[in-house]
Amino acid sequence: MPSFDMIQKLLGQMLGQIDNIILMADAQRNITYMNASAEDAFGYSLEEVIGQPTQRLYLNADEFKRQGSLRFNEKGALNSEGTVIRYLCKNGASFYGETVGGPIKDPDSDSVFMFGLIRDVSRRVTTEQTLHSLHAITSSRDLDFDDRIDALLHLGCAHFGLPIGIFSRIDGDQYVVQRACHPEGLLTPGLSFSLSETYCDHVYKADNVQAFHNVGKSEIRHHPCYASFNLEAYIGAPVIVDGERYGTFNFSSADTVAPFTQQDVELVRLIALWAGHEVARFNDIKALEEAHKALEKVAITDL
Repeated sequence: MPSFDMIQKLLGQMLGQIDNIILMADAQRNITYMNASAEDAFGYSLEEVIGQPTQRLYLNADEFKRQGSLRFNEKGALNSEGTVIRYLCKNGASFYGETVGGPIKDPDSDSVFMFGLIRDVSRRVTTEQTLHSLHAITSSRDLDFDDRIDALLHLGCAHFGLPIGIFSRIDGDQYVVQRACHPEGLLTPGLSFSLSETYCDHVYKADNVQAFHNVGKSEIRHHPCYASFNLEAYIGAPVIVDGERYGTFNFSSADTVAPFTQQDVELVRLIALWAGHEVARFNDIKALEEAHKALEKVAITDL
């Protein structure tokens, strides 16, 4: 019968190529193995962390202790129910990992080791948080029209990791900045460009979300916007007001990013949809105010 150490070695070889993060530790929760996906995710090589406590991989020390009492202990049971834990990488970044696992015991000895399988769910978690913030912005009674649009721009910039956000109005062949978020404040309301010289031209032509994570290697690498501004990443959606195309809501960056997901596409579509509702609501309020002033004027005239 193979030894317990041999079982760990064989198990490690079997799990080495799995896309999900695999960690193994001894009974004291000191790291004995991590697969290639774990090395990529955390930024450590196995040689750097072998024998080190798994606590160094947790963002929160209290969470490390909590998981130790719940599942990663000798009296625990291997648990297939996922728990979302925030982990810490070598470079100081963090990610959310849905974690299953627990102790695995050798039936022929007192040996035990801890097994953990982690799936990076950062996109899912941050999307849920963004949707919660989106609801808070659009339902707040304390924000006026410009405040709401600015809040939506900042929310999108934070979620997508893109520093530039623009809410535009398309007027004929002109692209007019309505509100903007720019790290250097270079985009101001009223600033105008030729629509054909912006990536939003593709949004308008397709009447749908367009996303490019690396323009320089995409089908639009010869676009005049790339030549003029060298924007590598872009995601934008059309803004519809009362059934008519009004403009776009878009985010961009001079740096490339990871490929956009379907969740990203649906999120920018939802933000643009809410922007359209905000414009329509603003127009309705403005129309009511003008009608009220007209009625007051008629009343005064009749007197």
